[in-house]
Amino acid sequence: MANTLRKEIKSILGEDDITLKELVERVGTKGYGLLFLILSLPSAMPVPAPGYSSFFSVIMITLGFCMLFKKTPYLPKSLEKKKVKKESLEKIAKFSDIYLKYLDKITKPRLSFLVNERPIAALIIVMSCFMIIPYPLTNTAPSVSIFLLAFSLINKDGLITILGILAGLAGAIIAVLSLTLGYLFIEEVINQIFILF
Repeated sequence: MANTLRKEIKSILGEDDITLKELVERVGTKGYGLLFLILSLPSAMPVPAPGYSSFFSVIMITLGFCMLFKKTPYLPKSLEKKKVKKESLEKIAKFSDIYLKYLDKITKPRLSFLVNERPIAALIIVMSCFMIIPYPLTNTAPSVSIFLLAFSLINKDGLITILGILAGLAGAIIAVLSLTLGYLFIEEVINQIFILF
């Protein structure tokens, strides 16, 4: 399954720059699972592709609501002409290869009652909201969660759904802690400035 999926991702991404509209049109006909799998990869990579997390998260929020209400995938007009560079597409294809080779060893159709589109769509929306925050440690774990949830949709594997939920919980905790500690740090810096003056 993963071998076929890797080939499919490479053929979809192509070899040239593509607009987001073209990307969604190419992938959307093949289902939301593959769409979210590809869109989550730039932020799920060990070294995330710079500048992509925020607007990819906006796209995934939009598509998450489309999936939640069983609508055809679409994008806001303001994002349709945004381009994804060839270099970024190559990185996405490369890391999809790595992740899918690993997941292929452990995945199979099971616990399919857990693979429910609407709850998964709701969780993807929440994770995408964390990703949209331009702050350290708020992107990687939520995007890994979306990647796993998308993969579970494609393979009807409830165990991978559980792993996606756990990654999402970990991502939420890390993001909240990171934001809280950042706020406390800034508050302390401001207090010290007032003390000095």
